[in-house]
Amino acid sequence: MGAVDSEFRLALNNDQWRSQSLKQLSSHEESPYHKFSIGSKETLNQPNIRDRLLDFHAKWYSSNIMKLVVISKQSIDTMNGWVTKMFAAVPNKDVQVPSLADPPAFDASNMSRFYKMLPLKDKDVLCFTWILPYAGKEWKTKPLHYLSHLYGHEGEGSLLSYLISEGLALELGAGPEHEMNAFSSFDVQVTLTKKGLAEYKRVIEAVGFYTKMLTESGPVDYIFNETMEVGKLSFRFANKKKNVDYAESLAGRMQEYATADMGNVLRSSYFAEEFDKPRTAEMLDKMQNTSNLVITLKSRSVEGQVSKEDPFYSTKYDYTEFTDEIKNLYCNPNPTFRKKKMYLPPVNTLLPKDLSVFPKNEEHSLHPKLLKQWDNTDLWFQKDDEFERPKAEINMKIYTNDNLLGRSVRSRVFFEVWSAVIEEHMREFSYMAEMANLSVQFQVYHDNYNIRWVGYNDSMPNYVTETLKRVFGIDFS
Repeated sequence: MGAVDSEFRLALNNDQWRSQSLKQLSSHEESPYHKFSIGSKETLNQPNIRDRLLDFHAKWYSSNIMKLVVISKQSIDTMNGWVTKMFAAVPNKDVQVPSLADPPAFDASNMSRFYKMLPLKDKDVLCFTWILPYAGKEWKTKPLHYLSHLYGHEGEGSLLSYLISEGLALELGAGPEHEMNAFSSFDVQVTLTKKGLAEYKRVIEAVGFYTKMLTESGPVDYIFNETMEVGKLSFRFANKKKNVDYAESLAGRMQEYATADMGNVLRSSYFAEEFDKPRTAEMLDKMQNTSNLVITLKSRSVEGQVSKEDPFYSTKYDYTEFTDEIKNLYCNPNPTFRKKKMYLPPVNTLLPKDLSVFPKNEEHSLHPKLLKQWDNTDLWFQKDDEFERPKAEINMKIYTNDNLLGRSVRSRVFFEVWSAVIEEHMREFSYMAEMANLSVQFQVYHDNYNIRWVGYNDSMPNYVTETLKRVFGIDFS
C-alpha cells in the first residue's frame, strides 16, 4: 500500500498525470474509465482490502490471458527450458476478460465542452481531444497512425507551420491513445505563444480548417505509402533497445494480437501494412463533428476562473458547453492567411532508393584517407566496414577568422545565435529530412564551425546540396 501511495505522490506534481485524471473525471461516473487509476493510502484503506486483492488474484491470475517475453543471448532451447521451469505451474482458468465498453465513458452528453485547467507549469497549451471508435487492435491498418502523421507534420503546408507563421504557437504534438479495449482518443496539443493564448480562438479555427481539409481531401495514397516506406526503413535499420524496456513493450503489445498474428508483433509498431481508406475516412468524419470533441486550455492565466477541483490531484478546473461561436469557428472555419497556407504535405524527395552496401575494403576502412586537396580545403574519407549499413556521416569543419571565431565570448554568442537562426529557417526542410531518417547539426566549437549530416548514403548528395542552398539563401535583411 505504501509503494502504491509513493507512486501516486510522484504523479501529483506531473501535469501529464493531472491532465489524464481530468480526462477520466470528465467521463460518465458509471463507466469503469471514471475510476481513480493509481491508488493512494486513502483510497486503499478499505475493510478487508487484502482479502479482496487475494480474491481478485485467485479469479484472474490465469495463463490464458497472459503474455510473456524473454530476451537473452542464450539459445532458444535454453530459454524454453527457463520458461517451462518458471511458468509451467501458472494455472489456466480459461477466463474471459470482461468488456469495459459498457456503459460508455463518453457520448454526446459529456462532449462538446471547453475546459479550463490550472497546470503546475507556466506553459500555455490548447489541447483538442476527439473520442473515436476503438482502433487499438487494428495493427494491420493503423488508421490513427495516418492521422498522427498529418496532424503532427511540421513541414511545408502543415498546421504547425501556419500557426508559427501567425505567431500563435511554438510546438505541436499529435497522437492516439487506446483505452480499455473500449474506445480510442486522438489528441492534438498546441503549445501557445502569449499571442496564441490571447487569440486561442484563432487556433481553434485553424485546427477546424485543417480537419475539414483532410476530410474533403480524403485518404491519400502517396501519404500512406510514404509513412509505410519510412516505417519499413526504421524497422530494418532500428537501433538496439534496452532489453528490459523492449521486453515490457512487446509483452504489452502482444495483448492486441490473435495467436495467429504474433509473427507481426515486432514490425507492426513501425508501419501499417494495408491502407483502410473507409476506416480512415470514418475517423476523419467523426473528428469534423464537435459532438466528438473536447477542447482544454491549460494555462496559469486561468487562475481565478476555475472553481471545480479534482478530488485526487487537487487540480483546479472548470468547463462550459461549446458556444455557438466555437462551433462555428471549428465547423465553418475561415482563417486569415498572412504568410503561409495549409495544404497536404508535398512528396518527400529525400527518401532513399538504393540501400546497397559496398563490399568490405580494408584499404579504405582502416584509416581515414585524403582524397583531394584544394587551396583552402581538404577532403577526407573513411569507409565503415563494422556496421555494414547504407548510412553515411559527413562533417564539414569550417575554420575562419570571421567575427574572431573561438577568441571571444561575443564571437561564441554570435555563432550560437546564427546557428539558431539557420535551424529555424530550415525547420520545414529539416522535418522532411527527419521523416527520411536524415539529420543535420550546426555546432560551434572553440576553433571551428561544424556542420554534420547523418543519414542514408543514397540521400546524401541531394540532402547536403539542399541544406547548403538554404543556408546560403537566408535573407538577414
